[in-house]
Amino acid sequence: MLNRRNLPDALERCLLRFTRNDLDKILYEELALPLPQDAAEPLQAYSKRELVRAFTCHLQLPALVAVAQRVVAEVEPDAALQDFIDRFHASGSGVSGAVKKPDLRRERP
Repeated sequence: MLNRRNLPDALERCLLRFTRNDLDKILYEELALPLPQDAAEPLQAYSKRELVRAFTCHLQLPALVAVAQRVVAEVEPDAALQDFIDRFHASGSGVSGAVKKPDLRRERP
């Protein structure tokens, strides 16, 4: 069962199903996640796991849940992530509804 401590790992496992090239497109283009300013460059040298962590390690729980919700809805259905999202919203910890998709990404290196 997912909880606040292992949500990042579950999200990572879900995303690691993709190839490195697909993962790059998913994180940059489909999810348009901002890369933290302190991320080392060049990103091409990152492993898949390092790439996912670079994009998600700085996120607080509500933002991480929003990313998980978008992954489930737009990228890859995942029952464990969906269950966590449902329980998170049912607990009153988050706002339910459509996730806004702001374009916060930096220019690609």
